Amino acid sequence: MTAASPPQSAATLPKSAPTQICLNFFASALAGMSASGVFHPLDCLRIRWQLVSSVPAAPAPAGSLAQFTAHLARKEGVWRGICAPALGTQVVLGFFTMGAKWGAYAPVRDAIAALRGDDEKSATTMAAAGFLSGSVAYCATSPFYQTKNRLIADAGKLGADGVLQTGLRAGQPRLYRGAVDVLRQIVAKEGAAQLWRGAIPLTLRGSVLNAGHATGYDGTKTICKKRGLVEDGLVLHVFASVNAAALMCTLANPFDVVSNRYQAAPTLGVLYASPIECALSIARKEGGAAFFRGWLPFFGRHAPLLSVLMPLYEQFRVLLGIGFLD
Repeated sequence: MTAASPPQSAATLPKSAPTQICLNFFASALAGMSASGVFHPLDCLRIRWQLVSSVPAAPAPAGSLAQFTAHLARKEGVWRGICAPALGTQVVLGFFTMGAKWGAYAPVRDAIAALRGDDEKSATTMAAAGFLSGSVAYCATSPFYQTKNRLIADAGKLGADGVLQTGLRAGQPRLYRGAVDVLRQIVAKEGAAQLWRGAIPLTLRGSVLNAGHATGYDGTKTICKKRGLVEDGLVLHVFASVNAAALMCTLANPFDVVSNRYQAAPTLGVLYASPIECALSIARKEGGAAFFRGWLPFFGRHAPLLSVLMPLYEQFRVLLGIGFLD
């Protein structure tokens, strides 16, 4: 008796290369938009925690991340302090960034493999494809990442007099009315070129992040399927996602710290001439361990995020008729 074909094979339809790429973009974009909105509170908490150290006089408690989280919840409320800041911007970012980096990943990976004669789809091929697709995605969306960081830096409980009572800018009026206002003010006050402020560390961070993501996820799937450990399905997708989260967060956290601080610096009144100066300042004043500040919420966000994001991505691929990522 012939074994039944896997469910994704039955749903897979023959498609031209351009159609495959478009469908893969929408599968990844829809998954990115959905998961980014759900897990935004962890991202917001991570960025606020990273930014505290860049403002010596910030009215926030010294101590652990748990104490900082409790402080925000008590002073601002869970929704206002941890969930709401830059939520809409995050959802838009999830759609376009995930759509671009994973929409392009498989075609770029296969092209690199063909050029190298890499029939086994090696880890270096996966990492290179993840790095290249990530670099394009994060460079293109850099203005929106800066918008998110500035909105989060400007977050806090607003008093009746229009002055922030809590947050990193407590005692000052709020700078921005929303994402569009952030972009407008950057262009009007700093020049259009400053929309890409911090694009270099952000792109490096995003490229490394996506290289780790791609290598951890695709590599885990490839090894498990090749050795017959787990069949391609939900269990494998979740397992590969957790592995990918650990690798990508460890590789990208230093870039993440520099990128977030540099992009938020104007909002907080801190001056850095360049991302390199920002990195040197962190190393000099806080030591090397500061580059891994926020790793726990970074991983704490990405492990469950990827465990939802990648299975969603795989299922959207099946629904669109292109099957699981091979």
